[in-house]
Amino acid sequence: MQTQIKKWGKSAAVRIPVNILARAGLSLHSPINIEVKDGKIIIEPALKSKKCFKLPFTEEVLLQDLTAYKAHADELETPRSEELVD
Repeated sequence: MQTQIKKWGKSAAVRIPVNILARAGLSLHSPINIEVKDGKIIIEPALKSKKCFKLPFTEEVLLQDLTAYKAHADELETPRSEELVD
């Protein structure tokens, strides 16, 4: 397939058809790596690194004693007059 390099702001852009993205295992917003090897531009899927956060609590601990009554999900606060804007 032949296409053209176009201007996009102060950068250059190449449109990649969806079928080519799919064949490469990519989609919109996929992280990619771009490099030059032997005068050729290589675009590859980026290896997804898992971001691990070590939090001091788990979802299970946060929700263990939660009930509909304790969550107050059915109660709505009434705004005070000083909070209302004319």
